[in-house]
Amino acid sequence: MLASLLSTDRALGVWLASLITGPWLDRVIVWFSAIGARGSIWIAIGLVIAIAAPARRMAVWRLLLSLALAGLITDGIAKPLVGRVRPWVDHPEYRELVGTRPDSPSFPSGHAATAAAGALALTRLWPAVAIPAWTLAILIGTSRIALGVHFPSDVLMGFAIGYLCARFVCARPPREPVGLRPTETVTA
Repeated sequence: MLASLLSTDRALGVWLASLITGPWLDRVIVWFSAIGARGSIWIAIGLVIAIAAPARRMAVWRLLLSLALAGLITDGIAKPLVGRVRPWVDHPEYRELVGTRPDSPSFPSGHAATAAAGALALTRLWPAVAIPAWTLAILIGTSRIALGVHFPSDVLMGFAIGYLCARFVCARPPREPVGLRPTETVTA
């Protein structure tokens, strides 16, 4: 069962990487991958918002904390525990890589984790940018598959981790239940 899933994962990755190829597309995917490194695009957006709208600084802190938590879980905990090798190591059918070859393990994708964390936290901060934010997150994640540095399951798990981290950090405080009030004391 697991071997079948891994085989399908590899085949899907090879297929996706073969679709996105060409001189100008290579530059585009390298650019999306570069702006997604360590959540840099989301940090830049957060800093612009913090400067332009000082009243939103606490929400920007949540964005930054979401990114930090997603990065810590993926790069500091999950990758060392799982230790999955990068696609090109065992699968020569992946295309020749454009750019640098990371030396860290493959699973899960840190780029995808920070992309999902950034997109969700930014959407909570500024709901009108939901579509562009999630489009950017998907393009960053897809670029990692297209470059041959991640399997699709790496990116999907990265998205899940990042989404959950941002949900945790950006959770709204619970509301007081309707009809229940603290007991009032009557003084004589």
